[in-house]
Amino acid sequence: MTLRIALCDDEPAYIDSLNNLLIRYSFDHDIDLSIDAYHDGEQLLNVCEHSRTYNVLFMDIEMPQRNGIEIVSDIRSIDRNLITVFVSNYPEYMYDSFSVHPYQFIQKPVTAESLEKTMNDIIADTSVIEDPFITVTDNYGNMVSISTDEIYYIEATDARNRDLVIYLNGSEIYTRGTLAQFENLLPGDLFVRPSRTTLINLSHILLIKDQTVVFDNKLTVSISQRKVRTLKELYTRRVVARRRIK
Repeated sequence: MTLRIALCDDEPAYIDSLNNLLIRYSFDHDIDLSIDAYHDGEQLLNVCEHSRTYNVLFMDIEMPQRNGIEIVSDIRSIDRNLITVFVSNYPEYMYDSFSVHPYQFIQKPVTAESLEKTMNDIIADTSVIEDPFITVTDNYGNMVSISTDEIYYIEATDARNRDLVIYLNGSEIYTRGTLAQFENLLPGDLFVRPSRTTLINLSHILLIKDQTVVFDNKLTVSISQRKVRTLKELYTRRVVARRRIK
């Protein structure tokens, strides 16, 4: 499994240092890490709302505009399972950070030893890490591992609904199976079935117009008329929960 990690700090030097320590940890412990860096909390929040989820977040607290605790509070409304590690020069923020239930608090500068201890704790605590990947066999016999957040929708294309196309961002995977099987594999709070032949990822919907769903990469899919209202309600509920207007 690849552990997906986000780093958020307005100071590039700290981002570079933490990134290098994580790469070293990955090499020393033979752990696959996928690392994304953000210099702005609002940018991170926008990505989490619309396109990507992470297993672990290393978050600075003292930042321009909104502080890291406020940003994490908003992200928590989207993803309650995110493991948050606050990284700060200011230990007095530790007690304030308890309001968003961080996993740990590390004081800057982060050392190889302190990072290793935190990462070892996270890896050992497997109950807090959710595997976001599914594995399918395509029509050529290849085993393909797919991140669930890369899936836009799945469509059954034959009369018996056993020939499936999995639509990703810019590519498709052709496989055999049933939509019911994928409903059981994929997160029920993200994937809904608005027609007999489609299974849709709510997190990638841009808008719903008449009987057409438009995704954030401009893909479109038609849904049944009787399911339009239900899908709009589910989509609206998710948007409200994610944005959590205060």
